[in-house]
Amino acid sequence: MRPAQDSPSAPGFTLIEILVALVILAVILAVFAQVLSGSVLSSRRIDAETQALLVARSTMERIGRDLPLQPGATSGKLAGGGRWSLRISPATVAGRPPANLTGVTTYLIVLTVTKPPFSPITLTSLRIVPLAATAPEPAL
Repeated sequence: MRPAQDSPSAPGFTLIEILVALVILAVILAVFAQVLSGSVLSSRRIDAETQALLVARSTMERIGRDLPLQPGATSGKLAGGGRWSLRISPATVAGRPPANLTGVTTYLIVLTVTKPPFSPITLTSLRIVPLAATAPEPAL
């Protein structure tokens, strides 16, 4: 004898079971969407920080070639937003007598690239250059 269609032992799912399954599916999809969006934001942040670092490194390479190697401060704007600032000063070591290097001078170079909303990237370098390269040419 077959059970009647309206009896409680009839095969199939109830509306409550289907709703519970849909809620579980929605929670899983929401977690997946959140992980995916977090990874996209992380990727964008890493790309922006990499671009700022590349700008900083290329600007550091330009010092002495395109940018003058002389004491002072310089700054500029980045093409994609943000700023860079360069500070060049004679290098000294606190608490030590100056090195006895004849014919050369040392400069401390500090370059900072700021690209909001990320923290600034600062590169520091010490350059030793011949005095002839830093002294202005005599007037004739």
